[in-house]
Amino acid sequence: MPELPEVETTRIGLAPQVEGRIITSVSLRRSDLRWPIPEEILKRLPGQSILSLRRRAKYLLMDLAPGSALFHLGMSGCLRVLPKDFPVGRHDHFDIVLNSGQAIRFTDPRRFGCLLWQRGVYKGRKPCLTPEQAEQVRQRVQSGESKAELARAYSVSRETIYAYLRV
Repeated sequence: MPELPEVETTRIGLAPQVEGRIITSVSLRRSDLRWPIPEEILKRLPGQSILSLRRRAKYLLMDLAPGSALFHLGMSGCLRVLPKDFPVGRHDHFDIVLNSGQAIRFTDPRRFGCLLWQRGVYKGRKPCLTPEQAEQVRQRVQSGESKAELARAYSVSRETIYAYLRV
């Protein structure tokens, strides 16, 4: 498992090469890593400018206007910036192609890494629900909507939803 210094070193190496670049395409060669790569990645990333690349614990977050692509290197994964036409290796699972003619390539022999999508740019701790939203949550739970669906709808954790239902 990559330690924090290795993840930070990856971020420091990638950031100057990718920040401010525009993603032209995403190429998935294998979408069944630790968790399935969401189809939303293919829809949301192309055409977006990379605002920043940051680290949160052992995750790398690539901030875009509509949200963040979240990477975890797993036990043996690595992210590299290569020419977009660089030959693909056996364990190269996806490329994020940039307008610079380069690609961010994820390689992971063990497939314990991940690429996920998070709506909205994370700016520290997630906000609490407004009183109006809390009431809407209570009504939607009573009508049978799941807490997980509500957490996604309001971009908060399930724990936040549970906390408002206990009040």
